[in-house]
Amino acid sequence: HRYYVPGNIIDVVAGDVDPEEVFAAMAEVFADFPARPVQIDVSPAEPPQTAFRFKELPGDVNRVYGKLGFHIPAELHEDADALAVLAHILGEGRSGRLYREVLERQGLVSSVSVTSVNGFDPGLFLVDFQTDAEKAVDAVVAIMAEIGRFQRDPVAEADLARTKQMVK
Repeated sequence: HRYYVPGNIIDVVAGDVDPEEVFAAMAEVFADFPARPVQIDVSPAEPPQTAFRFKELPGDVNRVYGKLGFHIPAELHEDADALAVLAHILGEGRSGRLYREVLERQGLVSSVSVTSVNGFDPGLFLVDFQTDAEKAVDAVVAIMAEIGRFQRDPVAEADLARTKQMVK
């Protein structure tokens, strides 16, 4: 009753359809939906991050489960698509840069993945990894080096084209 109201619904129809038929069908489906004002919840603003944040949860474990996070803008920001492409290039399966470099070539992690999480509010660009305790620091350094490589080395056109197609 609060969020699923006509003014807050977006219908997406893809395929070989007649738009007029779709509009007519949607009008019929939603004809009895009572109109209500849209309520938008606004999250409190995140305080500015002025320094590196780190948290370690010690325990009797042989494995390190690491997560690196970077603040990113909301998904309607002009950089959101570029961040989705970056996440794919860095972390999409065995062809991802982090998999090839940090896992296969350097052998510093047993798994690595990248996720770009955003929505209405600003989000996080996350790198998750698992490694042995004695390799953890080297793994973080290698991951950060690979991310930093984007500032120096352009992405190969073939990789960029393939990734853009996957993201679309």
